[in-house]
Amino acid sequence: MIKKTAIIVAVASGLLFAQPASTIDTVLVTPVFLKLIDNSNNIYKYVGKVSYQLVGWSNDRFNASLQIIKDGTGEIVPLTAVKGDGYGKFNRCGWKGIHFRCQFNGPPSGTYRAKVIVEASKSDTAQFIENLISKLSNSEKQTIINGGSAGGVPAVSWQDGPYGDRGGYAYPTGEGMAATFDTAIAEEGGYYKGQDFRGLGHNIMLGPTMNIVRDGRGGRTFESYGEDPFVNGKMGAADCRGCTKAGLMVTVKHYCCNNIERARGNYPVYVSERSLREFYTFHFGLAALEGWATGFMTAYNSVNGIHNAQNKHTITDIIKNSWGMKGFFLTDWDNGGGNYTACALAGLDLPTPNTWVNALVSMMPNTISQAFFDDKARRWLWARYVTGCLAPGYTIQSTFRDSIDNTAHYNYMRRATRKSIVLMKNENNLLPIDRNSGPVTIAVVGTYANDMQWFIAASSQVNPKHHTSVSAAIKKIGGTNVTVTSNYQTADYAVVAIGPVDKGEGNDRVAVSLPDSVENLCKQVISAKPGKTIVFYCGGSCADSGEWSKAPAIVAEFFAGEDHTLAMAEVLFGDYNPAGRLPFTFPADSTQLPRFGIGVPWDNTGLTKDQYEDAWEGRGYPYFDYKGYKPLFCFGHGLSYTTFEYSNLRITP
Repeated sequence: MIKKTAIIVAVASGLLFAQPASTIDTVLVTPVFLKLIDNSNNIYKYVGKVSYQLVGWSNDRFNASLQIIKDGTGEIVPLTAVKGDGYGKFNRCGWKGIHFRCQFNGPPSGTYRAKVIVEASKSDTAQFIENLISKLSNSEKQTIINGGSAGGVPAVSWQDGPYGDRGGYAYPTGEGMAATFDTAIAEEGGYYKGQDFRGLGHNIMLGPTMNIVRDGRGGRTFESYGEDPFVNGKMGAADCRGCTKAGLMVTVKHYCCNNIERARGNYPVYVSERSLREFYTFHFGLAALEGWATGFMTAYNSVNGIHNAQNKHTITDIIKNSWGMKGFFLTDWDNGGGNYTACALAGLDLPTPNTWVNALVSMMPNTISQAFFDDKARRWLWARYVTGCLAPGYTIQSTFRDSIDNTAHYNYMRRATRKSIVLMKNENNLLPIDRNSGPVTIAVVGTYANDMQWFIAASSQVNPKHHTSVSAAIKKIGGTNVTVTSNYQTADYAVVAIGPVDKGEGNDRVAVSLPDSVENLCKQVISAKPGKTIVFYCGGSCADSGEWSKAPAIVAEFFAGEDHTLAMAEVLFGDYNPAGRLPFTFPADSTQLPRFGIGVPWDNTGLTKDQYEDAWEGRGYPYFDYKGYKPLFCFGHGLSYTTFEYSNLRITP
């Protein structure tokens, strides 16, 4: 066991003020922040906080304590309460905080020191990895970093698919999962998804996608977990945890500030440090801290003039050091920025698809040290270890091959899909439709009435095993009393199944509005069936107001997994009470959205870079609040069939 002590100085004079931050060994500390909260009966009570950072330790067991000590006398100030992720026992490096209460008998004077004592040791996991590293040759370590097998360490096999292996089930997309606001259902899905990948011979998933939805016109909006960094991070972390439990390594992507598809290869982003940390890396940090994400994938764009794959500040300073991420970093496909030495020094652990070959070994000792090289091997070994790859008798497929056609997986998706359905609008309680009192005729029309839009092609493509059209789903769930037709003129109700044209990888939407053909159809149907038209909004991103939003009832889904149309039909008839919430904002019109895109046909500004907004402005709902805009539908909006009222309200002290 080793012991490291961080000491920072605070000067007491009525209130306590801190001196500038200092560095002690590998412990970085910041000032103590204190505030007087009570001085009655001549007892001076303060609340305070100490922040410190543990950097680059191979240890993973820590026990921290705090003392407030008066200079000269050595008097220890009584602490009446202490808590925080940097106090007591914890198992991760990174920035830590300790919140405390202390009190003085009379006004404090003199100089006091906040003393943080950190004891660090290695768990069995860390010790196992260190022992293994000591036995491996540099050549074997290089092979392991490259993804190969050496020294008894198995190779890795990766596959695309943030929401499913292409040969397995199609799970809800990030947006579909985010609409549940349910981390338990996301973690369960990650576990089943992990079983599918393993059963199909893959132990690394190139996902999940956790880019912030900065603008609904982004081509890959549907892949991610919405516009809020906290929700995005919590849901993505839950997915990662589930995958890890099933023995599947993840590579969280696309890190960072990757919010546009067109011209993504040379997309220059400039962003303030506060916005970078609060909006564009915070959710990734949660994946590392709470999801134990085994890996991260860098994006194609640059951040503040430095290519993501070569950016030491974003890779090492923020994720590896500040958040204590223990896994590896690899690039998106063929995305090293042309300088692999710069990538290595920044903290990248593997360029793809071309490996380092023997490049890392050749960099020693002049460019990189043995310890630096070993750190890359350690990260790949840790990822393999926590997913069970280093266990005796390990095989990728193991017993999971039968999971591909497992009823439990399909039943899970039905539950997840139900939870993700959002009832956006329900004027005059049009829904649910009563099909038990007599025959009901329902017209089903629209782009996706009989040919439902499914997941977009390219790296996120999944081929569903079970696929039911909206028309067939309504007929199946409706039963014998329900007749489905395409003639909305004579039907009792009309369902219009429409949605945005989500572009996918490499392309963004030109406009936030729905196509004219869709709007014209909605206008015709609503005119023919006023008060009886239900819009099924199907897609992975938002749309502004139009004829579609004038329908008295709107039910939305966001690529919610196998047979998601059955869940929509269950909501239609009241078999399931909807409880989903929107993971992003729907603008009232396009003027409520700031400029989007750079170097694309609809951007006539002539700008050659994208200056991201300040932290207090934000995007998504923070931007709407900042501007005072009233959106069409708010982030977090969602109705249900439950009615309730408050009565006999009282205010008590």
